[in-house]
Amino acid sequence: MPNSKSDRTLGKSNNKAVSSIESSSIGGSNSTAYNTTVALSIKKVINKIFYNDRDMYVFLSALFVISLAFFMVFIYISFNISRGYTMEHGNNAFMSFIASYDVGIWLLFLAIMFLKWHDNLNVYYFVVIAAVVTAILTYITKEIISLPRPPGALMYETGYGYPSGHSARAVSSIMFLFFAYRENVLFADKQQKKNKVYFTLFFIVAIAFGILISYDRIYLGVHYLFDVIGGHFFGLTCASALYALYMKYEKLMMKILKKMHFPVSERP
Repeated sequence: MPNSKSDRTLGKSNNKAVSSIESSSIGGSNSTAYNTTVALSIKKVINKIFYNDRDMYVFLSALFVISLAFFMVFIYISFNISRGYTMEHGNNAFMSFIASYDVGIWLLFLAIMFLKWHDNLNVYYFVVIAAVVTAILTYITKEIISLPRPPGALMYETGYGYPSGHSARAVSSIMFLFFAYRENVLFADKQQKKNKVYFTLFFIVAIAFGILISYDRIYLGVHYLFDVIGGHFFGLTCASALYALYMKYEKLMMKILKKMHFPVSERP
């Protein structure tokens, strides 16, 4: 009979199942909507930082403070706790090659970028100057800290170990490439919007090479792990500080370059 106890029980069970499915569906929709809202909010913040100089200053200031703090933390760890591990016997021709010619490879990245994005010449002067300044600061910092390299490395390297100069150069170069792209976008916005996919692929390749060169320092046994990590934070510290200075004193730099008869780009 349709009004039997078993039928009523079955009906209740079906109602519960339907309610459960509806709740799950609503919960899934809410979760999707929430994720979409978060993604849009993050994208909005990134765009605001990218296109607004004032927000970029705030971002650079925060990045500088955080990077410098972590750099100091790893100095303390390296002196008082551990230097991390290293591979004392890793060696092959490819890894030795990229370690020896990483400067040339980063210059190749810069040259490729210049051929694709050259609306703003000014930022390329900045990149070259900033790269030289970063190298000098890295050398001075190494001499002040004076932490030795790992013993028994198969590839000969001079100087002290902390921070890793190759790692600092890798991170700072990636940041300088990104800043150069940003300046070209701001200089000629309509043309550069079409090249976002191209730059994303270019940037991924640059990051991949930066990771490889960082691993290379441990693989060849010329640095401890914390030398490399410290180098990353030092590179971030230098890049954020130098780009903030460029943003503030670009006009002064252009005046000096003009007097030296260098071609410069005039902002519209």
